[in-house]
Amino acid sequence: MIRKTGFTLLILWLCLAAAAQTTTVEGIVMDSLSQMPLPYAAVYFGNTTTGTLSDNGGHFSISIPNDSNSVRDVIIALSDYKLQKKTVEGGKTSILTVQMQPFDLQERFDSFGMKPKWKRFYDWLYKAAKITSDDYIPLGNPNSNKFDFGRIRTAASYNHIEGIRLRGGLASTSRFHPHLFLRGYAAYGFSDQRLKYRGEAVWAFNKPKYHEDEFPANNLRLIHEYDIYSLGEIHPHSQNDQLLYSFRHAKGSLAYRRFTEINYEKESYSGFSYIIWLNMRELNPTGQLSFVYNGSGGTTDYLKTAETGFRLRYSPKEAFRQNRRKKTLLTTESPVFQFSYSLGLSILGGEYPYHRTEFSAQKQFLMGAFGRIEATAEMQHLWSKAPFPLLLYPNANPSYLIENESFSLLSAMEFINDSQYAVKATYTANNLLLAQIPYLDMLHEVFSIRGIYGRLSDKNNPALSAGLFELPPNSRLMDRGSPYWEGGVGIANIAGMLRIDYVFRLSYRNTEGSPNNGIRVGFTL
Repeated sequence: MIRKTGFTLLILWLCLAAAAQTTTVEGIVMDSLSQMPLPYAAVYFGNTTTGTLSDNGGHFSISIPNDSNSVRDVIIALSDYKLQKKTVEGGKTSILTVQMQPFDLQERFDSFGMKPKWKRFYDWLYKAAKITSDDYIPLGNPNSNKFDFGRIRTAASYNHIEGIRLRGGLASTSRFHPHLFLRGYAAYGFSDQRLKYRGEAVWAFNKPKYHEDEFPANNLRLIHEYDIYSLGEIHPHSQNDQLLYSFRHAKGSLAYRRFTEINYEKESYSGFSYIIWLNMRELNPTGQLSFVYNGSGGTTDYLKTAETGFRLRYSPKEAFRQNRRKKTLLTTESPVFQFSYSLGLSILGGEYPYHRTEFSAQKQFLMGAFGRIEATAEMQHLWSKAPFPLLLYPNANPSYLIENESFSLLSAMEFINDSQYAVKATYTANNLLLAQIPYLDMLHEVFSIRGIYGRLSDKNNPALSAGLFELPPNSRLMDRGSPYWEGGVGIANIAGMLRIDYVFRLSYRNTEGSPNNGIRVGFTL
């Protein structure tokens, strides 16, 4: 027994001795202003090759065998932030909370030594760019404000139904309540003279630092909205009433929508997330859009639905950089897989039971010095009989802005399907022709291709099935075996932020009401 006890103590002593010979540093990297975690910061021991990256929650752990040094320097580096150096005691485990200070663009302007008149111009430019980029303005002291005003990009817009549209809204912060977040807006169109609105109440279970949508979200949300709605247009990064999106809505695609939903969303550091929902909708056609029953010619002023469903999303090692309400995706090379299922209900006022499934896969392929390819594949299918507002449309973007996820030359609801398949790819070059030309070597060539094929089954074709709405006059069926294709060529990184594309139809050319080609622009602030 004594021998066993002595042997155990010996092993324990050896383990403690080995641990004492190792310097370990653990901790989290955070933004000093927003107190939000910073993923993928470089953390390494000074004057060594031993290092690591913080994970998608900002955490890190790093170890190195100890030598005669009684202290070690730990360096933390991240683009757009000032370099940090921490000193830790050798041979021990240290816990650090690293507060990274972002570079102030104002300081950079001051360092240029500009003349006063140019400095004033850049001061104004910096403030305007920051407000536009943030999209919200803190009401009061930014370090203690309870509400933000926004969104700035949707404050004024125009469409042919509302005419000039003005909109203003408020969104609460964690200083109002650590778990309860309120958000809403009111909008008014001077032509239709109608007040539109949206209100949200969110209970955030994870106690966010500033706003409810911080990653990883864990939110129960209640929404009620009454507003103008464009069928066939879904802008993934903005809203239809943003000024630069608002001028070219198809005249036969707009309706007033009354919408109420309760949903629960959960995200995780593993990259898996899901959302489940229950909603009720009422669509009232306006302008050139109407709901006319086939055969009888009778009309109705509304379409009511009730729906429940879920969406699953998986993107391994996904990470975001967050600053106030702005959230920027960092891991663009990680694949993104999404699957959703929607079930139409015959209760809660719903008029049509239906089943809809959607699947998409997205991936960015890095090609080293030759650039990158962003590719997306999508499949959608509606399994039941339903009127055209519930069918499937290619995601149209008739504005003059670039969206890689949308079709630039399609009109909203130009094609109507109950089964459709899409592929989209954009290649941004790094080392082609422009890279070999002096003064132009900072520019990048951009090539894009987008295609979609769909079909409408007999049960959802008003010409062959009774009890449906007639298709809008601007809509058509796709030719059997003939997909729609459009391409684009362009130049990116003009003045460090501007991209210009020339887009053109490769099929279904000379379609009335839809252009064969055009110029589109995109920019990043």
